[in-house]
Amino acid sequence: MGLENEQPLRKKGQGRAIHVSEFLCETIGRLKLSEEQQEGVDEDFPTEARVIIHPGKGHDGFWNVEQLLSQVKIKQSIL
Repeated sequence: MGLENEQPLRKKGQGRAIHVSEFLCETIGRLKLSEEQQEGVDEDFPTEARVIIHPGKGHDGFWNVEQLLSQVKIKQSIL
């Protein structure tokens, strides 16, 4: 195969990226508290296990092990 059959690689643009990390359950879907459960917790209590970051230079940084461990701790409090 020659290069004429391939798409050219383009440089990354200056637009912002988004990274979503979430726990999905086969039986209930997204791991989150129900509306009824949310009524019984403080405002500071996490209501879902989803984490959204905007990685890149000058923003949230890139997804790493520390962020994953923090997300797992949130997940534990929801279960």
